[in-house]
Amino acid sequence: MARGRRYNGYVSHCTHNTIVGVGASKGAAGNVREAMAALDLSLVGGRSVLVKPNAGRMVKPESGVNTSPGALAGCLDALMSAGASSVAVGESPILGVNAREAMELCGMGEVARERGAELIDLDEAAPETLDLPPGAAIESVKICGRIREFDVVVSLGVMKTHMHTGVSLSLKNVKGMLYRKEKVRFHQLPGKEQPDGARPLDIAVADLLTVLRPDIGVVDGWVGLEGLGPSAGTPKKLDAATASLDPVAADAVACRLMGIDPLSVAHVSRAAVKGVGTADLAGIRVVPEDYERFASPFARPPQDLALAFPDVVIYEAGACSACLSTAMLFLQRFADRIREYHLEDGKLHIALGSDVEDVPAGTIVIGNCAATHAKKGPFARGCPPVASRIYEAVTGREPDGPTE
Repeated sequence: MARGRRYNGYVSHCTHNTIVGVGASKGAAGNVREAMAALDLSLVGGRSVLVKPNAGRMVKPESGVNTSPGALAGCLDALMSAGASSVAVGESPILGVNAREAMELCGMGEVARERGAELIDLDEAAPETLDLPPGAAIESVKICGRIREFDVVVSLGVMKTHMHTGVSLSLKNVKGMLYRKEKVRFHQLPGKEQPDGARPLDIAVADLLTVLRPDIGVVDGWVGLEGLGPSAGTPKKLDAATASLDPVAADAVACRLMGIDPLSVAHVSRAAVKGVGTADLAGIRVVPEDYERFASPFARPPQDLALAFPDVVIYEAGACSACLSTAMLFLQRFADRIREYHLEDGKLHIALGSDVEDVPAGTIVIGNCAATHAKKGPFARGCPPVASRIYEAVTGREPDGPTE
């Protein structure tokens, strides 16, 4: 019988083990292998393992948006060396993205095949519903049903900043186990920012972790992402990784490597308060002890997007990070090419999100959630639409040269 405490039908083999391994300066695969070597991986022996990387978007390797293929290689090597009976790699990407295609494009398919690991689209099977504890932000969630087929779950996140949750590491990566549109629902929860800075999304992620807690958390910082994460930021090579049987601790140490106080990240600190793991660095034993010499501060997302794009007015309420990210990518790539579409105030107006109220005529409307304003101006349908499709909706023509 599997040991560890049970989370609503799922078994966590971790008993708040606060050892975190750090690997650095050894390349993507070597970093993860070194980090996982510090852990007692006996829980893997003879068991089936699901590795859930961050591969939710169609990007090429080393972009900092998805987990690097080398990090996946190092993780699979460590699990197989520890005696896993089988290992699979599965993802449930953002809407409009095919999981297998995304994993192939970013190099994970080849890595998995070389090691005999199956590639899985977690959305292919029927979902299952998990009830959350009383007092949680939501009463229940739909998760990808295939997760229950595995004895051990590894969340292999990538080290990046996030415009909604501060960072996206192994804990935030668990939201990618939600079934299809359930991910969008997490971004549309009612409520206001709390005194500790927690937004409804932070609270929901922390609640989710009490019923869907990975057995091992791994954070790939070979090439991370800073600034406008989770997908519109700037790649940053740190050449480091963290790993722990306590995924909260893995994220806490990763935050420290990024120059961020983990207790200031609402979903990390709230997960710790709920008993999911340890976020206080004073209570974590890190191997090696001098790991902080590998730290390098990550640029944080701007608090006011108008500062990043002073010639743009953004109307946003109830938008998910996928739509916000695609809007930011659109602006980064095309803002200088659509100045003729500025309104009388000399600015480009953009609306996105399900809760946006009135917007002026001529506003660019992005995404299905904002479709109620589609008649106000150019409307880019999608969930989310890619940057080139927004450009086409605005100008009536396809962009020249590389776009995505």
